[in-house]
Amino acid sequence: MCKKYIKKIITSVLICSLVLETTITNVDAKTYNQSGNALKGYVAKDYHVVNNTNYTRKRYKYKYYYDAKSIKITKGYKKNSKFTRYWMLKNSIFKGKSSTSPQSICVTPDGRIAYILVTNMHSASKENNWTGRIYKVDILKKKLLKKGPKIKTGHGQAMGYNPKTKQLWFSNKNKEINTNLVQISTKTLKIVKTINFVLSSTVRMGNNLTFDKKGRVYFYTRSAGKWGAPGDPVNNIKIYRGRIHKKSVSFSLIMQGIKNPPGQIGQSLGYNPKSNRLYLVDDGEIISVPVSKLGHLKKKDVRTTVFGKRREFEGLSFDKKGNGYFLTNKPYEIMKTCKGF
Repeated sequence: MCKKYIKKIITSVLICSLVLETTITNVDAKTYNQSGNALKGYVAKDYHVVNNTNYTRKRYKYKYYYDAKSIKITKGYKKNSKFTRYWMLKNSIFKGKSSTSPQSICVTPDGRIAYILVTNMHSASKENNWTGRIYKVDILKKKLLKKGPKIKTGHGQAMGYNPKTKQLWFSNKNKEINTNLVQISTKTLKIVKTINFVLSSTVRMGNNLTFDKKGRVYFYTRSAGKWGAPGDPVNNIKIYRGRIHKKSVSFSLIMQGIKNPPGQIGQSLGYNPKSNRLYLVDDGEIISVPVSKLGHLKKKDVRTTVFGKRREFEGLSFDKKGNGYFLTNKPYEIMKTCKGF
């Protein structure tokens, strides 16, 4: 065989290898299809809401503030405090196309490691088909430790780290009846397993995810319409709590919601193990509530914080000491929360 044809064969093999490397993330990943509803039944008329102060921000056009090293709290809890710049990510570990967008962050309890999910954004109507990567970083030394393989991420906002099992989970089928939870290896950043499930025929998965220190998993949704019960106003926040088992998941609805949501679209959900509070993040506003009082919240239990300027808020994660790391998209950066947030 002449050298010309041998060269062509070798080139073809190399091209095939590269294609396989970019499209196959883990052929050994396991898939479990859960039967029945994952959501425990409830009586709709028993649902009610806490009538929190209405600071809900309207949608705004995002602006870049590369020169602004902080964002000031203008209203509500911690008024006049600031979130301050910690690490500019754009042009450091996230390089490339402008369509690349950081969507969520998970910090380990010891405050040393962070996992950041970054998507390649396309048409919003096809967000469940978006792809992206997970980056593992040393958040103290501000350096990249590992760049994960290309995977199907969906929107990428629903990622959480379980401190009890030391597992990383996310969902790439958000706002869907037929949804899932996907486990990612914290070493290889490849998919370990996928659990496909249905909450119920009428309840869709939220586009957010977090875990508390007991290993319980949470997400929230915004009510699009009333159930017909007086205690279910339109646009209120519904919080769900559950467990991830070996081959299945289980969830329950917290039978008290939050009447006035933060912002208009919902960006993420965080948890602070020091304060034992959940944090509902939206553009320009964050609401937090104590986990121990879920289901019987009073107005004073709901902390609302409103920020100035017009950044795009993404993710919020805390270490066990209560140090908060806040991810924004415009610009790409991590900020430190103010003390006691």
